[in-house]
Amino acid sequence: MKRDFRWIWGVLGFVVASEGLAAEDLVTGPPPETALAAVPCYANTGSYAGRESFDAAAEIASSPGLLLFIHVLNRNTAPVIRGVDHLAREYGLFGFKSFVVTLSDDRTAAEEQLRRVNGSLRLNQPMVLSLDGLDGPGGLALNRRCTLSVIAVNAGRVVGSLGLTDTGLHDLERIRALAETAIGPIPEDRSELVARAAATLPEDVESLRALAAQQAVELYRFHQQTAADHANSRRYDRRGRERMNRSQASEMRRTNRPRDRVRASEAPEPEGPKADGAKPKRRGKAPEDATLNSLLRSYIRKTNDPARVEEIFGQIEKRRQESDRLHQQAIEMFQLMLSFPDRYGTEEAQVKARAFLREHNAQ
Repeated sequence: MKRDFRWIWGVLGFVVASEGLAAEDLVTGPPPETALAAVPCYANTGSYAGRESFDAAAEIASSPGLLLFIHVLNRNTAPVIRGVDHLAREYGLFGFKSFVVTLSDDRTAAEEQLRRVNGSLRLNQPMVLSLDGLDGPGGLALNRRCTLSVIAVNAGRVVGSLGLTDTGLHDLERIRALAETAIGPIPEDRSELVARAAATLPEDVESLRALAAQQAVELYRFHQQTAADHANSRRYDRRGRERMNRSQASEMRRTNRPRDRVRASEAPEPEGPKADGAKPKRRGKAPEDATLNSLLRSYIRKTNDPARVEEIFGQIEKRRQESDRLHQQAIEMFQLMLSFPDRYGTEEAQVKARAFLREHNAQ
């Protein structure tokens, strides 16, 4: 008699699917409509520095906002932290506020880590430390299996939450959607936007002047960064045209390959002799993988700050771990970059590239 094993496979499939769901969507934080409990915190940098403690929940008060709790701080969580900080600046028009709260059972070590990481990430609203230890505020029921816990609030109540494990840039769209849920419908009409902005402005003159000054500084920094990015893109465009004019235009017309793909044959020769009179030796080559190729072009920009270098390097690390082929391409692209230290990458980017090659015995 034949045995029917289909029911076994059905049960196994259900178990595997359930485990996958649990790994990606862990439950964390209180359910929607729960009143937001106090979140006592300490800050050693930023506008809250100097206080013995402050309540992040009370600071958000009746405004829409987001609390990002860090269970594990590593290279993959840095892009999410920066993304939440950018969201708070973008949605400040609607009174939106956010706090990035790190959790630790060693306050001394955590305070030193805060000072170091905040100095590197250069956040508009620096990270703060929970005073409730590794589990965070008891009233929030945070899940320690998460890497990050995200709680959105409005009018003093929880709107929704996310429990993230394998974190990275791919999580930012989900966090943005959660933030917009807390804010409510965002108007498209300019007059409606002006009205929403006016409703969030302070009424007393001194507070209004302080806010206007702060916004003027933010606008200046935005235009400064935009100008730097524009100048950088023009430099790369000019170099690309020069390379094409020398030898590559005919090949591009013949093969019809994309303009922005960097190939080893296109890399410029080092300019000037070394101290001993010999030309620097070019090593490695540009990656064939489109993702690594794009990351390389971002990584070698001279305008990158340390936080941006750290963010891109983390993305390179994650990509190259996907296969031996990508790992080898990462080695070769760093070798190529270091062949032109006067042109490609900041000093910090070059230090990280050299350390990577040493670690993988590829100097």
